[in-house]
Amino acid sequence: MKDGKFKRTVGILRELFEILVETLRPTYEERRKLGERKPNLNIEDTLLMTLTYYRDYPTFFKLGMMFNLDESNAYRWVKWCDNKLEEALSGVIDIRDLDENSEQLVVVTECTIQRPKVYDIQKEKTYY
Repeated sequence: MKDGKFKRTVGILRELFEILVETLRPTYEERRKLGERKPNLNIEDTLLMTLTYYRDYPTFFKLGMMFNLDESNAYRWVKWCDNKLEEALSGVIDIRDLDENSEQLVVVTECTIQRPKVYDIQKEKTYY
């Protein structure tokens, strides 16, 4: 795949993808040395699946279908890759130091939204 199509598909440059693969490789190899069974995905596919999840936000069922995995395994691999990337990249980039021309990977995951407090309708009726 050409570099332009790769960036459009995955969301990052191929060079950055290779850097992230090399960042994850030691922990991936360590996981195999600990006696776990051989994983269904190689490290490149694991990272690609994680980036696909963040770019398109499909369900884990659909993601599993894309990478020939069960839904629970797709979830497990995405969470593993996300945690390892966060550990490896934490403290590396201070977002305040970025300028408008730099291109960086910024992890943005779901966060809780403050909801309004439940109020008592009877109390409200007394005011009107």
